[in-house]
Amino acid sequence: MAQTKDLIITEDMVLNTLNNHASELMQLSGVVAVGLGECNGTPCIRVLSKDHASELTKELPKEINGIKVELDVSGEIKAR
Repeated sequence: MAQTKDLIITEDMVLNTLNNHASELMQLSGVVAVGLGECNGTPCIRVLSKDHASELTKELPKEINGIKVELDVSGEIKAR
């Protein structure tokens, strides 16, 4: 568990938030995946995109329900 501004963020909180918001994050242009991650030692939401589009950077929330959201460029993800 990590503490942010008197709020203790747990993996369960992040997973619950992901369950409630993953579909809307996946609808943003360029997003290829979302998941649980770690940001500076604190559980967070990681959003993977195929490229670093400035439009996506502007649309992506910095946090959801007090949980930090970070963007990572992964490239396109294809199933094998």
